[in-house]
Amino acid sequence: VLGGRRRLVWTTFTPAQVDVDVRNKTTRDYLLRILDTLASAGTTLVRLDAVGYAVKTRGSTGFMTEDTFAFIDEMTAWSRERGMEVLVEVHSYFESQIAIASRVDLVYDFALPPLVLHALMTSDGEPLRRWLEIRPVNAVTVLDTHDGIGVIDVGADANDRSRAGLLTPEQVDALVEGIHARSGGGSRLATGAAASNLDLYQVNCAFYDALGRDDARYLMARALQLFTPGIPQVYYVGLLAGHNDVELLQRTGVGRDVNRHYYSADEVEQALARDVV
Repeated sequence: VLGGRRRLVWTTFTPAQVDVDVRNKTTRDYLLRILDTLASAGTTLVRLDAVGYAVKTRGSTGFMTEDTFAFIDEMTAWSRERGMEVLVEVHSYFESQIAIASRVDLVYDFALPPLVLHALMTSDGEPLRRWLEIRPVNAVTVLDTHDGIGVIDVGADANDRSRAGLLTPEQVDALVEGIHARSGGGSRLATGAAASNLDLYQVNCAFYDALGRDDARYLMARALQLFTPGIPQVYYVGLLAGHNDVELLQRTGVGRDVNRHYYSADEVEQALARDVV
């Protein structure tokens, strides 16, 4: 309730995060003030988080539309005018990621993690090889993050299923079920509609557990990440070859928490003593 009457607001993710209208002058002035503040503090890189949902276009899904690309162009121009580069964070069809990369400074390579898993667990490196041939090189490479392992990034176009993905639907299903099996069911408890998830297209699982805690495959996965052109980003749980924290998941009921273990100093020391780490 605002000003004595009920107002309807758009909340893409949770009721705690109310979307703003990026076409509104007040909003645009606000965004420019943020960029000015960041630039004055010496910031060199701006990350546009979940920008695929930023613009609401009537009669469309509101996700990665022409209006979205136009907004990304605007934010990129504003940032570069202030001496800052732009990193775009978006999970989407792989061709969209390639298109975005040509317009900004950096994107995340979210297709790499599922393709590495597929290659190492099936001995089929062809989808990964194909991606390495066409992927943008101005990328931040990841295997794991504070979120889940993306599936939409290697699947068919959600808006046009005739546009094939980097993996077939059967391969995607096998990938997801394989992660669930190798993690002892921990990822299944944390994924999809099972645990208050914001994104139903991600598998929530520690990457080490997704590989069945196989040290050799895990080291091979990290080698593939580190030698793939781009800027490697290693998540702290992955750095310590951490396991799924099912206890934390059961305590909070939030799927992503399965891969967000809170390490004590003693646990860090124990992890650093393991050969795989």
